[in-house]
Amino acid sequence: MGTKFSTLHVRKSDISTVADALKKLCHADGNVSSGQFRTFDNVFYISQPSNDWITILNDWFRCGGEVEELGEYLSKEINAPIFTLSYFDDDICNINIYKNGLEVTGHTWGDEWSKDYYGETVGDPNVIKETLFLEIGIEEINNILNMEDLEEVVAEWEKVLKNPIWIQSAWLERLDKEVQEKFVLYDFN
Repeated sequence: MGTKFSTLHVRKSDISTVADALKKLCHADGNVSSGQFRTFDNVFYISQPSNDWITILNDWFRCGGEVEELGEYLSKEINAPIFTLSYFDDDICNINIYKNGLEVTGHTWGDEWSKDYYGETVGDPNVIKETLFLEIGIEEINNILNMEDLEEVVAEWEKVLKNPIWIQSAWLERLDKEVQEKFVLYDFN
């Protein structure tokens, strides 16, 4: 089995707004498993803002749509663009961009079987650039969208967002102290 992770990134510099929205969601009926959300731990690791991006990690984030559900919710709740990335077994990688509670674009990388099985989406580079207020050009975004090596895709998005993406909460204790110190534990139980 390969590597599996999902991350959520908020284009906002106010961490308290993000934390308050997560707390509200967690306490709607005692936990996030109420309503439309699947069961997951009400413990989040939230990064200090870096380059106007806040990264959210949770043990619940796998590759089954969980991070996308939360991204959709948060984009509406805090009125900020959200970037999610899911990576599954070195077979498929996808991003989704949310704004005002709606997915505005997404993109899938992987082999044909994986794209057929999970569904293929083709991202709109203009929407990606405009929604996320990116400083790179359309040609650079197209270059990322046309990459075939999934590890390179993640590495390029890390450069664009200037934040760690190849990460999950279970790995934090094994990472460099500098990375660990960027994240704050929020326990909403």
